[in-house]
Amino acid sequence: MNKYMLAVHPEWLVKILDGEKIFELRKRAPETPCEIYLYCTKGKPYLFRFRHNKKFFVSKTLPLGLTYDALKQVRMNGLVVAKFTLKKVSEVDLSADVVGGYLLFDAKDPMDEFNGGLMTNTECCLSHDEIIDYANGKRLLAWHISDLVIFGEPMELRKFSNDYDIFDTDENGRQVNPYEQTIPLSHAPQSYMKVEVHGENEA
Repeated sequence: MNKYMLAVHPEWLVKILDGEKIFELRKRAPETPCEIYLYCTKGKPYLFRFRHNKKFFVSKTLPLGLTYDALKQVRMNGLVVAKFTLKKVSEVDLSADVVGGYLLFDAKDPMDEFNGGLMTNTECCLSHDEIIDYANGKRLLAWHISDLVIFGEPMELRKFSNDYDIFDTDENGRQVNPYEQTIPLSHAPQSYMKVEVHGENEA
């Protein structure tokens, strides 16, 4: 199964980790099924995880009284904290006037018979105006989040590599690996990208 890394801002990521957000809205999507690794973007707000009960919370300020080493153990920004299986992607019908939500159609075949799906504002954690503004008149896709796994210890970028880091193209257009070993990721994606995983942490 192909694997992808998805960059998510802390204020939205915490809602996924808490099970509140079960649809991720994007303008494009990878082929399904695939595994999606959730990377917490750097900067404010900060995403923290309590050590005693494993609960996540977001804050615009750093906790007082923590040493640098202690802060590194609880701060999740710049790390991959979880993964989920993307089994289905639906197209969101923003034109339909449906009480309580939005109709969802099969993104691979939008002309197929309506499959009975419905997405509410609560399930994507966005208001109607926010959804319309984000779509900006373009096609909007709903990623169905399923089989969420939260890692016991977050994963660093160095445990991932991608095709751009590993492969080159020869004169015949074939992919070749000019290196003796894979090169770890040095930066996260702007949105999402295909990756290889080297040593996954336990849940």
